[in-house]
Amino acid sequence: MNERQKRFVDEYIKTANASEAARLAGYSKKTAYSIGERLLRNVEVRKVIDAHLKELESQRVAKTGR
Repeated sequence: MNERQKRFVDEYIKTANASEAARLAGYSKKTAYSIGERLLRNVEVRKVIDAHLKELESQRVAKTGR
């Protein structure tokens, strides 16, 4: 995974918006929508996003005691 893809993952975790995450990761405003959608379909990128979201969920559950 390249650096912009890693930044996309970080921004997507924060915003939950693929277009915004792509733009914040350094992709063009013109192509942010299509790039964001393409990155969400990228298997490697999706694995990292899913792992981060799972970790955040487990932290949230651990804090609430469930």
